[in-house]
Amino acid sequence: MEKTNIKLTTVIGIYLLVIAGLMLVATVFSVIIFNGFTGERADSTEKQVEEWLDEAKEAEKPDVLSFPQKGDYVIESENEVTESKIENCKKQDMDRFISFYKTSGMSRQIKGREVFIARVVNGYTVYVHYSMKAKGEMLALFLCLAIYILAIFVPSFVLIWKLKSMIYKIAEEKWRGEYETKQEMAQMAHDLKTPLTVIRGNADLLLENNTDPDARESLTSIINNSERIAQSILEILEK
Repeated sequence: MEKTNIKLTTVIGIYLLVIAGLMLVATVFSVIIFNGFTGERADSTEKQVEEWLDEAKEAEKPDVLSFPQKGDYVIESENEVTESKIENCKKQDMDRFISFYKTSGMSRQIKGREVFIARVVNGYTVYVHYSMKAKGEMLALFLCLAIYILAIFVPSFVLIWKLKSMIYKIAEEKWRGEYETKQEMAQMAHDLKTPLTVIRGNADLLLENNTDPDARESLTSIINNSERIAQSILEILEK
């Protein structure tokens, strides 16, 4: 049993080392995949929007032609919409932000990874939206998650299969040992019962043909003790 415990400890140690190694490899691959799928980072859009707003302060009118492609805008003058481009968000969301800004005066609102900004530039009120999400980001996230799951699931499946094999092997060894012990005891009982049977048979013959009281008493004692030994052997086998 001690030998089996050492093997089990070794298997678990190897499993932990494999898990640690695979997690390291999964992390490296996740970084590569994530960067490869996301392409241009979302924070570059935020930078472009801020630069456009700064440039709009110096111009008489915001230049919509230079507005970042990944953003959306609505430009109002005296509460009338003069320019708008809404392609990357829902119009209802932009309308809700405009209403929110006019009632609360808060010029920035962040909903999840969606950013809404309001700025007053040279008499124009500019409402801007951009997203902090990058193209392919969710796909990259799912791939990274799948890699981590496989890095844990595969070694765990192998470990369970290995432990199952070890348990079966231990059970088989135990059953075989008990079976061999029973066979040995049965053989021992047979080896003991055979001479006892012979002794008792001869004692019975002598008892029938002998009339001497002392001899008959001795023969009776031999027969009784033979029966007692045979009964003890049967009890041992039952246990």
